[in-house]
Amino acid sequence: RPHFLAYMAYAKAHFLAGRPRTALSIMDTLFATNCALGYKFAVDYLQCCLLVLHASPSRENRQRVSMILKKGPALMESSSASGRLYWNRLVDVAERMLSGLDSQD
Repeated sequence: RPHFLAYMAYAKAHFLAGRPRTALSIMDTLFATNCALGYKFAVDYLQCCLLVLHASPSRENRQRVSMILKKGPALMESSSASGRLYWNRLVDVAERMLSGLDSQD
């Protein structure tokens, strides 16, 4: 069974190749394993979720963003100050995107 780094490398390859939905699917599989996820996973997952949400603002994609916004702070505890700053910037973007989508409904 692949380990955390293998999953993340596989997901990143798809993300960089312009296949963020595939990358997100790989990260969803990793998320479901309940292995030890860290702050880097939270940042990468949120970034990928935002890109997919922008392309397709479906209910499922909104729920993914909401889920990582809830679980992310616990994953960010081991982060450096720069990691937390980047996370907070992504959270701001996510909140703006979600509120913009909610106002369109």
